[in-house]
Amino acid sequence: MMETEQRHKETFYAFEKTLRKQYLGMLAIGAGCCTKCKTCTYPDQPCRFPNEAFSSMEAYGMLVTQVCQANHLDYYYGPCTIAYTSCYLLT
Repeated sequence: MMETEQRHKETFYAFEKTLRKQYLGMLAIGAGCCTKCKTCTYPDQPCRFPNEAFSSMEAYGMLVTQVCQANHLDYYYGPCTIAYTSCYLLT
């Protein structure tokens, strides 16, 4: 599970960096809370990178299963599997 999570983060961050060059106002929405910084400054201080921070899809009121179904994506890949789902809202 941890290996899959790490691969997801690497792919998520790399694709975000590529998209942000073209879509400056893009909203990246990940799986789980923001883990961009090794040490988060919140809640003691404001986020150091508010334009790059992200939240989970659920934090924005999205039901991941419904988002996947509406976009013809698999959500369940069988027993003993895990999948991390993210999205990018482009402006």
